[in-house]
Order: sequence, then structure tokens, then C-alpha cells
Amino acid sequence: MPRADGPLPRRPATGILSHNADRSARWARRQAETAAKGDPIESEYAPCTPGASVFVHCLNGAAVKAEYINPFLDALVNAFDMMLGCAVRRGPLALSSKNLATHDYSGVIGLSGQAVGTVVVSLSTAVARKATAVMLMTPEDEVTREEIVDAVGELANMVAGAAKAKLEEYDLSVSLPSVITGEGHEICFPSNVTPICVPYQSDWGPLTLEVGMAMVPVPV
Repeated sequence: MPRADGPLPRRPATGILSHNADRSARWARRQAETAAKGDPIESEYAPCTPGASVFVHCLNGAAVKAEYINPFLDALVNAFDMMLGCAVRRGPLALSSKNLATHDYSGVIGLSGQAVGTVVVSLSTAVARKATAVMLMTPEDEVTREEIVDAVGELANMVAGAAKAKLEEYDLSVSLPSVITGEGHEICFPSNVTPICVPYQSDWGPLTLEVGMAMVPVPV
């Protein structure tokens, strides 16, 4: 059984839907090339053409700005590359339509400030165990479940903290990490947030990053 330890800003649709088919095709080709390299998504608005594969997906007809997502993509890649010595390869972005986690260990961080949201780093058991062994400089077959939980929480904390530093204009605070474990465990985002799900592959196995943010309304 699962056990718990412990809308992105919208741009008016006007003008967003007016991109022609040629521009949509160029975006689709560019996404395929960029995804293969693992580069951050481009800091633009993507066309909302049905069926098109785009860099920045649309939420209910409104575009999601890439600059909200790129800091988290960069932070995850850097954490695995520089701290763990493990290269990760990004897959296609998608809007998450379900609350079930993709993998067995999920580090969850809450964001608050001028924007609110949640960051989830979800790791397969193989990735979580190997990452823990590297962090602790311990043989993989000697790491304990408690150590894995702590390591997953620390990874989530590093990703959220590094992204926060690049989003200073939102005066974000990050919560202490929570870690949820178990096959098919559930992670609920706020009802006004549709998270973006970013799958990754590595030599150790698969992992997933989910990010959902919403601006806090300014009192008038």
C-alpha cells in the first residue's frame, strides 16, 4: 500500500491560435531535435494547433510560458549530472491528466509566494537506489529503505531550490520535502493547477519531473 512520509500563468488566447500550419510544423520539428539533445524548451509561446507536438503546451486554450518550466528542467539535469554523475535524457512534455505517480518513489516540494505550486521528482526503484548509493558513497546492496527516502527528498529539495533561485521575481519559498512511496501512489495538485509532466531516461532507469504553478491573484 502507498505510504506518505510526511494554472500556470495564462496568457490570453488572442493571437496565440493564429499561428499557421507551417509555423506549427517548424515547432514540431524543433521540439524533436531539442528533446533528443535534452535541451530546455524555448522561451516562447507555442502554437495551440490540435495534434501538433509543441514546446509549450496549452491549458484550456491558453499557453504556458516556458520560463516557468525551464529552471526546473535545468535543475534536475544539473543535479543528476554534477552531483550523481548520471546523464539524463528528456522525453516529450505532456500535461498530466491523472494523479497517479509514474514511479515508486516521489519527492514532493510545495512552492509559495507570488506563485504557488508543487514540484514532484518521481524515481523508479532502480534509479532511487542507485542515486542513494552514489550520494552516500555506499554499495548499492547496502542502502536501506530509510536512506532511499531521505535521498529522494534531498534530490527534490535540490531541484526546487535551484529553480527557485532562477525565479526570484516570484519571491518563492519552498517547503520541506515529503516523500511518498509505493506502486501507483497518488499525488494531488491543487484544482486550479494542471501540472506539466516531463519524463526522463537514464542509464539507471526512468524518472519523471512534474511541475504545476499558479500565480497568486493580486488584490485590487
